[in-house]
Amino acid sequence: MSLLTQVNILSNQITPNYYGIEMENTRTYLQDLIKNYSLDINARILLLDNTGKVLIDSYDAMADRDFSTLTEVQSAIQGYDSNQVYKLPSGENVMYVGVPISDRNEVMGVLLASSSIDELLENVSLMLRRVALLSGLGLLFTGMVAFLFAQVIASPIEKMIQLVRSFSRGDFGVTIKIGANDEIGQLAESFNDMAAKISQVDEQRKKFVSNVSHELRTPLTSMKIISETLLHEPSWDEGVYREFLQDIDGEVTRLNHIVESLLYLVDLEREELVLETQITYLNYVVHNVVRRLKPIADQKSIRIEVHERDKIQFYLDQGKIQQCLINLVSNAIKYTPEHGEVVISIYRELGDACVAIMDTGIGIPEKDLTQIFDRFYRVDRARARATGGSGLGLSIARQIVTLHGGDIQVSSTLNKGSTFIVRLPIRQQGVGG
Repeated sequence: MSLLTQVNILSNQITPNYYGIEMENTRTYLQDLIKNYSLDINARILLLDNTGKVLIDSYDAMADRDFSTLTEVQSAIQGYDSNQVYKLPSGENVMYVGVPISDRNEVMGVLLASSSIDELLENVSLMLRRVALLSGLGLLFTGMVAFLFAQVIASPIEKMIQLVRSFSRGDFGVTIKIGANDEIGQLAESFNDMAAKISQVDEQRKKFVSNVSHELRTPLTSMKIISETLLHEPSWDEGVYREFLQDIDGEVTRLNHIVESLLYLVDLEREELVLETQITYLNYVVHNVVRRLKPIADQKSIRIEVHERDKIQFYLDQGKIQQCLINLVSNAIKYTPEHGEVVISIYRELGDACVAIMDTGIGIPEKDLTQIFDRFYRVDRARARATGGSGLGLSIARQIVTLHGGDIQVSSTLNKGSTFIVRLPIRQQGVGG
C-alpha cells in the first residue's frame, strides 16, 4: 500500500476528532493514534493546522514549527493530495506526502508524512540488475543454440523468447504451440504449465486484494456515514447518539475481527512457523470446543451430540486444532435453523484421526463446494453479512489442518445439511519431526 493511501486512511480516522483537539483527552487520543500509525508504516507524521503550524509530531520534536512554505503543505491547505521525493544533503531519498483534513469541503488541517525510500530504490535497482542479468543470459543462450542448431530449433526458441517477454510485461495468458514431441516440445509444455499456474496465482492475488479492499471499505464507509450524520446535526437526543455509537462500535468490532483473522492467516502461512505439538487427547479438544459453543447452540435450541467411537491420543498443536474445530462447529450452529441438530463424531480411519461435524442446516450448493475454503468466499453474501461472517473461518480451518499434514472433506445437500470431516495423520512424534 502506498504512503499516500496510508496517510489518507489516517486522515479519515482523525477527521471526526479534529474539532476537539483542544481538549486534553482528544489530543492525547490523536497523539497516540498518530504515533502508533507512524510506527506501523515506518514514517514520521505531523499534524498541522490550516496555517501550516505543527500541532502534533509523532517524534515529539517539532511542536509549533511552521511548514506553511512546503509545497505539499500548500497543496493540502488548498484541498489537494500531493507527494514528492527529495534528496537530502546526507544523500538519503525521502518522500513527503501532504493530505488535507477536511469536513464538508472545508480544510481544517493537514497531515504531513515523510518516509525514507532508499530501501525501495535499492530493491528496484537490484531487481533491474537481476532482470538485466537474466535477460543477458537468455540472449546468450539463444545465440549459442542458434549457432549450434541453426534453423532446426530457431522457430521454437523464438516463440519461447516471445513468451518470456510477455511474462515480463505481466501477460501470463499466452501459450506456446509446438507440435514436436522432442525436448523442445516438452519444454514448451512446461512453459505452458508454468504460465497457467502463474496466471492462476496472479488472478488469486487480484481477487484477494479486491476482496480485502471491499471487506475493509464497507465498515469504514459505514462509520464515515454515521460520523458525518452526527457532525451534520449540532444537537441530537442522547438516545440517538447512543444508537449511532452502538452502530460504530459494531462496525469497529467487525473490522477488528477481519483484521485479526487476516493476521492469523498470515501467521499460519509463514514458512518459519513451527507448530507447538504435544501429546493430546483429541476427544478432550472436541469436548472443550462443545463446552465453549453450547451456550450459543442453546440460544437456538440446537442439540449438540458427541459420538466417541474411539479415544485418540497423538501429537498435535492443541490450540490451533481447537481453533479449527471452533470455526467448523460454530459455522454448523450458525447455519442450522432453530431446533436443529449438530452431531460430532470422533473415530480412526486408515491411520488418520477423524472428526466429522454433521449438521441439519441449510446446506451448500454443489457448485460452491470447491470454493468455500477460498478467502472471503461466501455462498450467500447477504446471509453471511446478517450472521456476522467474515469469510475467513473456513480458510483458517483448512490452513491449520494442512499444517498438520491433514485434509478437510465436505459434502452437503441443500436444505438437509452439511458434513465436514477433518482428517489428521496420527503420528508418534511432533508434526514435521
